[in-house]
Amino acid sequence: MNFICNFFSSLFGEKNNLKHLVIAWDLDGTLIQPTPERIKIDDDGKFDLQFWIDHTTREFIMKDTLLPLCNVFYAYQKAGFTQICVTARDLCDADYEYFKKHNLNFDVILHRGDSQDLDQLLKSKRLKSFFDSYDMIPFEYWDDKQENLDVADEFGFRTFHATYMNEKLGKHNLREINFRPKEFV
Repeated sequence: MNFICNFFSSLFGEKNNLKHLVIAWDLDGTLIQPTPERIKIDDDGKFDLQFWIDHTTREFIMKDTLLPLCNVFYAYQKAGFTQICVTARDLCDADYEYFKKHNLNFDVILHRGDSQDLDQLLKSKRLKSFFDSYDMIPFEYWDDKQENLDVADEFGFRTFHATYMNEKLGKHNLREINFRPKEFV
């Protein structure tokens, strides 16, 4: 991951110049894998939001695990980018405790609050408010849902599908990533 830091430092020079570039991260399925006990899919194949809310307790939150993209997050953090969280979660104290425990130090956190909007509409509204308030440049957006990536694309972000990248960065695929054919060595 030092390659990422060095690459962007060489492109943009001083660390402070990267502060104007925003990297936005979703949480669930992107940086964090919620514990299976928090997830319920109803008979229609839809996510049971009320079940999720009922299981948003410190006990369950602390069982969540980090996904491989966290290593990219940490590298970007070290390089000096502004990193924001854009999540449909309504965050509680245990979420912030989890972030602190795992050094997920976001510069800004945009979350559900009291909104009942669908994920993509919620994220669109939160991003609009953010960019209306700050003179920042959209750079990268990581999410595991295509409809949210489509929203980010409208703001000018380069978008990346987190599910794909987490699979590629996962321990079972490291050989594929590290493999270099002879002609590229």
